[in-house]
Amino acid sequence: MSNSAITTGLMVKCIFSIPSRGLQGLINFIFKLAQLLLSCPHYSCISKRAKI
Repeated sequence: MSNSAITTGLMVKCIFSIPSRGLQGLINFIFKLAQLLLSCPHYSCISKRAKI
């Protein structure tokens, strides 16, 4: 996982006040709408990074 992807995810999480699992779904949905073949880091990875 790239640090920038996780950091960006944490910023989105703070802005929208959503749980980590919801964040993963939101980011994957945005990627799907944009027709990008990317995936969001797993919510457990985001949660672990948030605690550091």
